[in-house]
Amino acid sequence: MAGTQTEPIVVMYFGAGRGPLIRRALSAAKNAGAFIKVVALDKNPNAIVTLRNMIIDEGLEDTVSLIAGDMRSVNADMLKGDILMSELLGSFGDNELSPECLIPTEKYLNPGGIYIPWAYTNFVLPISSQVLWNEVMIYA
Repeated sequence: MAGTQTEPIVVMYFGAGRGPLIRRALSAAKNAGAFIKVVALDKNPNAIVTLRNMIIDEGLEDTVSLIAGDMRSVNADMLKGDILMSELLGSFGDNELSPECLIPTEKYLNPGGIYIPWAYTNFVLPISSQVLWNEVMIYA
C-alpha cells in the first residue's frame, strides 16, 4: 500500500494530553510509509497550549489538527476517522470517565475503524489483607 495511498489515514487522538502518542503515530506512519493526518482533541486548556506549541515547534501544521473541547459535547459531527486512539484510563482505570467518554465516540469512526485500545479490564486487588487486618486491630 505504501506509495499508492492517495487519501490519508485519519488518526484521531481523543484526550491527547501533551501529545506523546501523536509523536508515536507519526513515527509509525513514517516507518510504514503511510500518509496520515492526526486530529488531536483535549479539554484541558494547559494541554491545548502544549499541543499547539508542539505543532508549531515541530512544523506539524499540515499534519496535526487541534480541537479544544470535551469529546462528550464537542461539535465535530463531520469528523470521521480510521483510527481512534485514547489513553483515558487514568490512574485508577476509570477516574477520567473512560467508559462514558469512549462509548459515544463510535460515531466518529469510519466503517471498519479501529479503537486503540480495543478493550481493557479493570480490577481491584488488595496489596495485603493481613496488613489491613493488623491496622484495624491496632486502632480498634
